[in-house]
Parts: sequence; structure tokens; C-alpha cells
Amino acid sequence: MTLEEQLKLQAWLDGELPPDQAVEMSAWVARDPAAADLVAELRHTRRQLRSVEDAPALPETREFYWSKIERDIQGSAARSPAQAESGLLGKLRLLILPTAAAVVLTVVIWAGHLYPAPVVPAKTAEADTPAVETALASMDATTYRDAREGTTLVWFTDTPRKAPPVTPAPGGPN
Repeated sequence: MTLEEQLKLQAWLDGELPPDQAVEMSAWVARDPAAADLVAELRHTRRQLRSVEDAPALPETREFYWSKIERDIQGSAARSPAQAESGLLGKLRLLILPTAAAVVLTVVIWAGHLYPAPVVPAKTAEADTPAVETALASMDATTYRDAREGTTLVWFTDTPRKAPPVTPAPGGPN
């Protein structure tokens, strides 16, 4: 059964067809079981819908209700933003928001000066190596770095200075 035939059956059931088509449809329902089943289902649905509670009655008509909504929309569109901000709350809002923004900005700047950002060393091994100064000219340093363990070992050793060669004085004992 096509959608058009189903809609025609519904129109017949609702009494919307002209008399000649209504007679034709009643004959079709009598001979076609699928059409009779659809008509029975539509009648059952109609009964169920009628048994459902009626919609609550509104104290005013639909037209009046919607006209109130339309007037509210037109009235709010007609008001300018300056009129909306003219009340005490609007004036406070105009004063409080900039003041709050200025206070927050002042606190952020003050906190930045109070707690300066730490200096982060470069990500090289030399940045982690401390500088060592020694007054001894005869010191040697040996460095061992283990990247896997993240350790650096430095050994300082005092190298003995060689004594200058002794040259015999002229005219002295040989």
C-alpha cells in the first residue's frame, strides 16, 4: 500500500472525502484486508487519543498569550542599551568591572616584582658544572662524567714541581 493510499484512507476515516470517493473507499476497505487493518489501527489510535487527558485550560486565549510575548519582544528591542544600564545595578556594573580589572592587574604586577622569575641555567653540562678556583699553580684536575647516572666526578691532584737543574758555580769544586 502506498503512502498516498494510506493518506486517502485516513481522509476517508476523518470524513474529508467527497461522497462519491467515500463510497469507493468503503468498498475498497471491504474487499482489501490490508486496508481494513489500517482503518482498524487508525480508529484504535483515535480512541486512545480521545481517552488521554485534555490539555489544561489556559486562563487566556492563545492569541492573547502570544500577543503578550510579541509585545515583550518588541518592547525589549525598542529599549536602547543605555536605557538598560540606567538603573542602579547598571551604574554599579559600569563602576565595578573596570575597578576589579585594575585591582587584578595591580596584584599581578606587584606579585611579579615581589617574586621574580628564577634564572634557569642553560641545558648543557657546563651549566651544571661549578667553577673552581685554586691558588696553586701546580694543581691538575681530572673530570669524569657519567650521563646515564647523571654524576660528575672531579679529582684534584697536586703535581710535584720539578726542581730546576743545579748548575755548578764557576770556579767552584768539580
